[in-house]
Amino acid sequence: QLHPDIDPSNPDLHKKFVRLNEAYSVLSKSDSRRQYDNRLRLRQAEPFRETSGAQRDRGSDLNSRPGHGFEDEQQRYWEQFHQPSASQQAAFHSTQRRSRNLKVFGYCIFIMLAGVFVHYIGFR
Repeated sequence: QLHPDIDPSNPDLHKKFVRLNEAYSVLSKSDSRRQYDNRLRLRQAEPFRETSGAQRDRGSDLNSRPGHGFEDEQQRYWEQFHQPSASQQAAFHSTQRRSRNLKVFGYCIFIMLAGVFVHYIGFR
């Protein structure tokens, strides 16, 4: 009924279809549904959320903008799949590389000392 191929000239169908798919993906799994319910309860428990100074100066409230609740949910949804930035990945890989290099260095030192010990015992 809401599939965009039914009426390609209607852009609202696509938006509704995307919202429906996202709702299904969240609500079809018990863990994500439980998290969604908890967030909903927390949001209902907060009487009002304070807006920032810039938003107050413009006279816009987060909850008064049409469609903002959906955008806010979308942002929270995609934040759970946050990928680390390139600098964070580089730092992680450099620490992994350093750890691996220290292990290799330790093994080399151990083999050298073992060789010295074997030679000492052998020539004695």
